[in-house]
This record gives sequence, structure tokens and C-alpha cells, in this order.
Amino acid sequence: MNVLTELKRHYDYALDLTDKRSRTWPMMSTPMIPLGTMAVYLVVVKYGPVFMKDRPAFNLRWVLFFYNFGLVILSAYMVHEFLMTAVEAGYSLQCEVLDFSYNPSALRILNVTWVYYVSKYIEVADTVFFILRKKTGQITVLHVWHHASIIFFWWFGTAYTPGGQAFFNPLLNCGVHVVMYTYYGLAALGPSLQPYLWWKKYLTKLQIIQFVIIAIHCIYSLIIECPYPKIFAIMALSYAIILILLFANFYRKTYNRQRPMNSQGKEPAYRNGVASHKQHTE
Repeated sequence: MNVLTELKRHYDYALDLTDKRSRTWPMMSTPMIPLGTMAVYLVVVKYGPVFMKDRPAFNLRWVLFFYNFGLVILSAYMVHEFLMTAVEAGYSLQCEVLDFSYNPSALRILNVTWVYYVSKYIEVADTVFFILRKKTGQITVLHVWHHASIIFFWWFGTAYTPGGQAFFNPLLNCGVHVVMYTYYGLAALGPSLQPYLWWKKYLTKLQIIQFVIIAIHCIYSLIIECPYPKIFAIMALSYAIILILLFANFYRKTYNRQRPMNSQGKEPAYRNGVASHKQHTE
């Protein structure tokens, strides 16, 4: 009982340290919300394909089109908000401390950080659509890790580090997502556009470059002794390194492996350097 009491005391203490401005906002009151979502997500990943095994795949062309371009619009909005707020507040890429005040720029960066966190729940639909379309080969370790972990990571980010040095990561990520979801929105329209979507593999390169830049940004803040909390910079750096490794492994397996031969001893059809079978990029 003493152990449970002590754990409860530490849990309550950790909650007391969260940003009081957003503590009562939707999905912010407790970390059990993102953790519970993660658990449900993993159950869906495990048993969703079983449910669909003897059922026909859904044709979701137009659902995917509007879903992806909806995320393009949302991502573009967040880029605008992060960028304008950073300019308004005079943010520096070198070092920026947290601001928990109620001044307009501090509240604005908090608001868009919360929107970014909520968007991670929306993006879970990526996996659901793969399951409904019976494209389970695209639900890779990278895909599952990213979607399962990012929700809690940004609950934590919104609760403890909304703004300051942390503004840069979602700003960059939203910019990449504008490009990425534009690709998937166009790809959803079918084979007729495939010859014009030869640039898919560069999305993976763009993702890797993104996380390398984020890692460098985190390392720099640690080197210059920025007063931004070091533990948060270390967490962001660790997460970026994990994603760099996973994306690099995905790229190596998808694009650098030897092309298989067909029964006639020829390579399978490629259009503009892209194989006819597609895999999902995060």
C-alpha cells in the first residue's frame, strides 16, 4: 500500500507541474487519455486485419482524397500559426525559454501546440484506412511506432513545453506534412496520376532530413547551455534519433534493395523510378 501511495503522490505532483492554462482543455486533464488511446490503437492494429480477413476491402478513394487534403489545410494552418507567433514573439532558433504567461503571443503558441497535439489523434485514421482497404503490408514497425508514440509525446509537449525551444519541431513537421499529405491526396485518385508522382521516395528523404535538423537543433540547445529545460531537449533528441534510424531502415529496405526478377527474368514495371507497389511514408 505504501508503494501505491507513493506512486500516487508522484503522479499528482507531476500533474501539478503541467501548464495550468491548458489543464482543463479537451484531452489534457490526464496522461491516461493518450495512453488509453495508444492501447486501443495497438488493439486495432492487432485485431483489425483479423476482422477484415474474410470481408471485402473498402473503396475509400474519395474519403482518402478529402481526408488527406483536409490534413494539408490543417497542416498549412499550423505552419502559419507557429511561424507568425514565433515572429510576433521574437523567437530565436538558437535559444528560447518557455513562457507560461497569459500574454497574447504565449497563449497563441499554446493554442496551436494543442491543435498540433489533437491532430495526432486525427492522423491515427491513416492506420484505420490501411486496415479497411486491406493494405496491412503498409502497417510497418515505423508506422505503428510513430502513430502510437506521437500522441503521448505531444500530450507531454503541450502539458509541459508549449512553446519556447519546442516551437521549432512541430513547425518543421507541419511543413513536411503539407507536402506529404498533398502526395497522398493525389495518389488516392488512382493509377492515372502515378506517372506524375515519381517523387514519392523523396518524401522519405525529406522526413529523414527533417529529423536530422530537429536533432541538430536539440544538440545545439544543449551545447550552448540554453535555459530551456535540458530534460525536454534530451527527450526530443532521443525521439528524433529513433525516427531517423527507423526511417533510414525503411528507406534502405524500400528503395535500395535489389529489384526482384519476374518469371521471365526481367525487372517488374517501374514508372519514373517508382515501383508499382506502394508503401506508406509516415
